[in-house]
Amino acid sequence: MFRKFNTRYTVKDGNWFDKNIWRGNGCKKYTYPQPGDDVHIDHDITFDYTNNPNAPSISRSSIVGNTIHNLYISKNGAYRTTNLGNQVTIFITGNVQCDGVFDLSNGSSGVVS
Repeated sequence: MFRKFNTRYTVKDGNWFDKNIWRGNGCKKYTYPQPGDDVHIDHDITFDYTNNPNAPSISRSSIVGNTIHNLYISKNGAYRTTNLGNQVTIFITGNVQCDGVFDLSNGSSGVVS
């Protein structure tokens, strides 16, 4: 059975992997956006992979990838990367609408395909 794609909304500032910053129509099993999900950011969100116990286990030398469908960042929102021991790539397979901050300056790359 395939997983239904979901829409995730931020409810407060925090780390991408913190289950307490996300609300959505998704299964409780997934605590942060999963591949194919639509993401709406209205807060200051940091993708801090290396200091997060909820992040999937991937070696620090690996490239960490995150794939989502659509990304919407409001004028009050920010997506930032920080504290990376490796390269982080965000793959966006749909649309990007950014009225806020989309900062990939800390060893990251972004791909919209």
